[in-house]
Amino acid sequence: MKLRHKGHIWGVYVTTCVRRTGIGRALLQLLLAHAIKVEGLEQVVLSAATSQAAAIALYRSLGFRSFATEQRALKIGDRYVDFESMVLEVGASNGR
Repeated sequence: MKLRHKGHIWGVYVTTCVRRTGIGRALLQLLLAHAIKVEGLEQVVLSAATSQAAAIALYRSLGFRSFATEQRALKIGDRYVDFESMVLEVGASNGR
C-alpha cells in the first residue's frame, strides 16, 4: 500500500534495426498515456545505464528528471555499469 503511488518501467529495449524510427518514443508515450489514467498513480520511475545517452535523452525529453545515480549497479564479468534513476510526476497530487 505504501508504494501504490509509484509505477515502474523496467526493461525498455528497441532492436538495432528499428532504432531511430521513433518506435521507442511512441511506445513510451502510449505507456505514459495509460499511466496517467491509473487511479492513485502519482509518479513513474525508471533506471538506465549511464552509458545509454540516447535512452536518457529520450526519457528527459518525455519529462523525466534524474534523482540519483547508483554506482556499480550491475557487474558484468569484471566490468561495472552505473545506473541513473529518473522520475516523472504523472498524478495531480504529488504530495508536495
